[in-house]
Amino acid sequence: MSLHGQIVITVLCVLGLVYVVVLTVSRALSEAWCLLWIGTLSAALVLANVRPLLDWITREMGARYPASALTMVAIFLLVLLAINSHREATLHSRQIAALTRQLALLRATVEAAHPDPLFTQGRSTAEACRAAETGSEGGTRRPAEEGNG
Repeated sequence: MSLHGQIVITVLCVLGLVYVVVLTVSRALSEAWCLLWIGTLSAALVLANVRPLLDWITREMGARYPASALTMVAIFLLVLLAINSHREATLHSRQIAALTRQLALLRATVEAAHPDPLFTQGRSTAEACRAAETGSEGGTRRPAEEGNG
């Protein structure tokens, strides 16, 4: 790889590292993802600047040019990151489904244990709570609140 190519990759990796750290400090990126991205960018930085290592990987991969080997390694690392993203999304999806089921059971339990026709006015508890939060209860108040207004 040419000196110009090494400089470009080094600058891009350093900018990427700074961006990852800024995202992590601002809490827009979790620490686990920060470590993954730092590892990926550091590997690219090392491969681009340690010529004997890149030449060895090029020979072992059967590639003709170091840039081709570097591209193949980068694609492999990005595929691993994508797989990890999908794994986390699947876990979060399952957690959301479980929490939704628990919330539905809790709402049903509350509605069965404490029916309050003055509060719900024929609506589900969830609808009544949403109306109470937005202040669009239709001007109705509980009798105990009449004098507190």
